[in-house]
Amino acid sequence: MRRKVTSTLASAHMVLRKWKSNESQLVSENDISPLDLNIGGFEPTKTLGLGWQSHTDQLCFPIGGLFSGRTKRDMLSVISQIFDPLGLLSPCVIKMKMLLQQLWLLKLSWDEQLTPEISKMWAEIIVDLPKLNTLRIPRRVICDSPSLFEFHIFSDASERAYGACLYVRSVNDQGEVLIQLLMAKSRVAPLKPITIPRLELCGALVGARLYQKVVASLRQQAKRTFFWTDSSIVLGWLKVLPSKLQPFVRNRVAEILEKTGNCEWRHVPTEYNPADAASRGMLPANFLHHSIWFRGPHFLKKDEATWPVFKATQTQEEKREPLTAIPDVSLVDENPGRLFRWRLIQQSVQHFWKKWSLEYLHEIQQRGKWFTNRGNPVREGMIVVVCDDNLPPLQWRLARVHHLHPGSDGITRVVTLQIGKTYLKRPVNKICPLPIE
Repeated sequence: MRRKVTSTLASAHMVLRKWKSNESQLVSENDISPLDLNIGGFEPTKTLGLGWQSHTDQLCFPIGGLFSGRTKRDMLSVISQIFDPLGLLSPCVIKMKMLLQQLWLLKLSWDEQLTPEISKMWAEIIVDLPKLNTLRIPRRVICDSPSLFEFHIFSDASERAYGACLYVRSVNDQGEVLIQLLMAKSRVAPLKPITIPRLELCGALVGARLYQKVVASLRQQAKRTFFWTDSSIVLGWLKVLPSKLQPFVRNRVAEILEKTGNCEWRHVPTEYNPADAASRGMLPANFLHHSIWFRGPHFLKKDEATWPVFKATQTQEEKREPLTAIPDVSLVDENPGRLFRWRLIQQSVQHFWKKWSLEYLHEIQQRGKWFTNRGNPVREGMIVVVCDDNLPPLQWRLARVHHLHPGSDGITRVVTLQIGKTYLKRPVNKICPLPIE
């Protein structure tokens, strides 16, 4: 192929002078012409920011060390400089994206300085970020002469993010097992609060889409594919007909089942789930020593019989214990004169628990503030600030308390305010008295 490409371009007077390959025969010195330029023989080749060490056939991430500025614009600039199409740096990148999401919640402008708390966390990331230059990831993900080729997709979620990672498990004729990370994807959780099981389902959907993308890209197909999650609720949803689920869950379950087909879903303990790093984020210094992310959980190197097994069914069966006693007959309304001594004792016990549950239990559950009159903190003529949910606090208006409206218990919950020549009623929990005497 090298000779054909060289001759074709040479016919158009475009002489190729530099070659990069992990195969030494393709760049043999015997074939190099006197005009060939061997510039940077062992330096990594960059492709849109992704580095490749040709002599060792390893991927690297050349990242500069000069990062300055403490604004949202500077933070976004640093994140965009990291080119990671395979998602191999997802735990580090998602950590920075979660900080960027906090800035949106704080509604900071692009050139406004970061808050002290976020600035401290961002400084820790910036200091460790150049350490990723030492990271080397093998480009080859399968062993020599593989007799078994499998995909293992792990997914996980937290309150801040969710993601998935895909591993290739290959076994040769000698029984040697190689586990290698192929691709990963992570996303920050939406600003609207979502329950953890639903986020776990979103992570499983990311894993299904990741699997579909890999299958369409590779020429070699896996013999078997396993999906792993640490959420028993997600595993339960995948076994239920989508029509019986709520729309949010139904749509995602239907898409997962469509993309995964006959793939097997299994449960993995949280401590063995490598996708946990993609959902929680990691500092670059800790990420470099996180072997489970690059090599997968150790149980994949063993026989399938030793892999984790979900024991939820056993727990449910243990809870379904048969009744060993008949409930006591109610003796509360029985005539004490017709009862024997043992029945009288039982009746006294039942009377006690009935009185305790009906007359005493609800008393200890009531809150003391319901019966405490702390007086009226608001007085007529007082200057207050009127809270408005549609305006920022610095634009809230000043008003004077014109009249109080106490309730039947003597506690004022609504007042009439005067703003200029306008009178309006507001609840006392929507006004802030100023400390002016």
